[in-house]
Amino acid sequence: MEVIEVSARKKVESIQETPLSIAAFNQDSLKSRGIGDISQVADFVSNLTFDSTAPISGSSNAASVFIRGVGQSDFVFTSDPGVGIYLDGVYIARSTGSIFDSMDVDRIEIVRGPQGTLFGKNTIGGAISVVTKKPDEEFSGGAEVTLGNFSHRKFRGYVNVPLTDNWFSRLSVGVNDKDGYGRRLITGQSLGGEEKRSARFSSRWYASDALTFDLSADWSRADEESPVSTLVNNDPDQIGAPTTIFGGLAYNNLIGGNPLAGNTNPALAAFALLPGLPAGTQRYDKQWLTNDLFTSNATGPTGSKYDILGVSLEANLELTDSLSLKSISGFREFDTQFGRDPDGSPLDLVSTYNEMEHHQFSQEFQVSGQAFSDRMDWIVGLYYMEEKGSDRVTVSFAQETFDIYANEGVGCNLEGIGGPNLIPAGICPNIFRVDARGDGTSIDNSSKAVFGEAEYALTDSLDVTLGLRWSEDDKGVDTSGYLIGGAQAIANPVANETFSNVSGRAIARYTWQPNFITYLSYSQGYKSGGFNPRYGLPLPAPTSFKPEEVDTWELGLKADFWDDRARLNFAGFSANYDDIQVVVFDNGIPRTINAAEGRIRGLELDLVLLATEDLTFNLNYGLLDAEYSRLDAAVTGSFGTPIVNPITKDMMFVNTPENSLSVGAQYYLPVGEYGDLNLRVDANYKSKVANDAINTPELIQKGLTLVNMTATYKPHNQAWSVSLYGRNLTDEVYITSGVADKPGFGLVEVNAARPREYGVSISYDF
Repeated sequence: MEVIEVSARKKVESIQETPLSIAAFNQDSLKSRGIGDISQVADFVSNLTFDSTAPISGSSNAASVFIRGVGQSDFVFTSDPGVGIYLDGVYIARSTGSIFDSMDVDRIEIVRGPQGTLFGKNTIGGAISVVTKKPDEEFSGGAEVTLGNFSHRKFRGYVNVPLTDNWFSRLSVGVNDKDGYGRRLITGQSLGGEEKRSARFSSRWYASDALTFDLSADWSRADEESPVSTLVNNDPDQIGAPTTIFGGLAYNNLIGGNPLAGNTNPALAAFALLPGLPAGTQRYDKQWLTNDLFTSNATGPTGSKYDILGVSLEANLELTDSLSLKSISGFREFDTQFGRDPDGSPLDLVSTYNEMEHHQFSQEFQVSGQAFSDRMDWIVGLYYMEEKGSDRVTVSFAQETFDIYANEGVGCNLEGIGGPNLIPAGICPNIFRVDARGDGTSIDNSSKAVFGEAEYALTDSLDVTLGLRWSEDDKGVDTSGYLIGGAQAIANPVANETFSNVSGRAIARYTWQPNFITYLSYSQGYKSGGFNPRYGLPLPAPTSFKPEEVDTWELGLKADFWDDRARLNFAGFSANYDDIQVVVFDNGIPRTINAAEGRIRGLELDLVLLATEDLTFNLNYGLLDAEYSRLDAAVTGSFGTPIVNPITKDMMFVNTPENSLSVGAQYYLPVGEYGDLNLRVDANYKSKVANDAINTPELIQKGLTLVNMTATYKPHNQAWSVSLYGRNLTDEVYITSGVADKPGFGLVEVNAARPREYGVSISYDF
């Protein structure tokens, strides 16, 4: 049975010897499962959900990842991911731009549970490590062409070139185009289409017998359609209801006159001063529902573009036979623009458009070795990262109302409301609209850490591991470019805060025999606090939220048996989850709050069975029992006043299915004397999933089973092969994410997944 080597503990070891709950895929297993990008591994890993479109974003590359019920669903710079993603050892600081194609990937490791010691901050749920292929001394190359439905056209190619006896290089390129699967009915625009370009270069130089340098650079660009989204509501009469803020009070209620005129209620002051709209004005209501997840009546901003560049340099120096030094330097930057029209109508009641820029630099040093006659493996390290970014965002709250005023020549005087942005004039300025000037909202962050871990063999069978990490995160935000109604949103727009943490880990592992281990571990994880970048009225200063922490006990076993034809890996865990960060809506404004304390219990079971020499079965099962144990009574709202915590104890955690199950079978079938046919079928099931913190019914995806397959024929003694593939073979219709803003508009916006896909790939290697 194949054993994959992993580096989840910063050293290369067999996955069966590692006392952690890990799933790993090498290049062959990625290809046999038809995995095109790293988000698709969620189909085969228990207790993992991985959405490529974060709610509220409109981006086609904004990861929302949860492991064991811990993660983050917001894409903003001021909120950190809860599952760390790494590319060749370099941490990817932001969720936007963190989804990579599987092109030229050597392996993907998914480590479940907090990894606060060796990986550090923001691995509170776990870590996903992507390791690319390294160049070697053989001249080789290959190409793969894929054609499929939705006019899918994909090309991948690579060439490995030895430059000298000790210097090797590798270049890979990729093109991926695919038509959309959704449509805007009024404009005819397509949704969900892909247009990606990517390249990766790597170089390995053996400077001496003891010193090796690995240089890599990756580039990707996309000019794509927005994800498929539409307007839904189980109670259609809620859409634009009279009590909704922007759909009712600032629009529908004004048609034919303003019934609030003269109202002295301070909470309704802004709406009471608005002039009425013409009697024949088109209403915002249930008429804009399409009752089809793949169509929309939206006409606002659309599209998702990004440019990503990354460079890393890893140096490994063997100082002695038992002492080595590693340096990992990384630089990454991206530019991205994406838009969405969540009101799902031709009316400009709300739309969002983001222009984001970001760059980061990180440096890590590791010193590792052996001691006490090789009974101890140890590692100590230093880590530093700095990042800067800006987000120029436009949100057209109630723009339809003020456009009508302008077209009709209607003026108004808003002097009675007060506030710096409400200017008395003979026109009606949009007092709700969000715009940006300069950099909009910008961040300036730095992180530093010191860590160490040692594994000591007490006996030939029993070893213990102890680790500790100190982290400090300095975060700064500047909202001076965030405008509400044309004026600065925050009186004192610059804020800084420092968050520090000490996380530890202890593991006891007992090796009963070479292919059977059990372990008990205690581990801690930490995710930094941050700031809220979105506001509904001018405030004195940016509001912040606290870090969250997890403490986890885990008991596991890993065993190969039945003459090494069966493998069983099991992990059971119990976690205490404190100061949970969730995204909620406050009168139309999304924000992150510390909502509660929780408890998560569960298990993971991975089984591989070689029934015959040619037939393999896989089973992966995950169970999660997550519940809130304490709720915070109130938090600071987007209007500066306290809001009641909308979470209740009986609500489900976001992206946390109680049951997840994946079963697969792979069969090698000889085709006479000509070649071999490799057949693989996988079915994965997830029980119902809540896609927002308050469990909006329209955003709960019921239990779902998806079926995928591949069939690959490779002739004997030939360099080419041909594969047929199919994803979502039963053509299930389901949602992947979404957002609900019933107080603001009475709307629920959902993002729909791709329907059935199929095609053929032809590859050639030399």
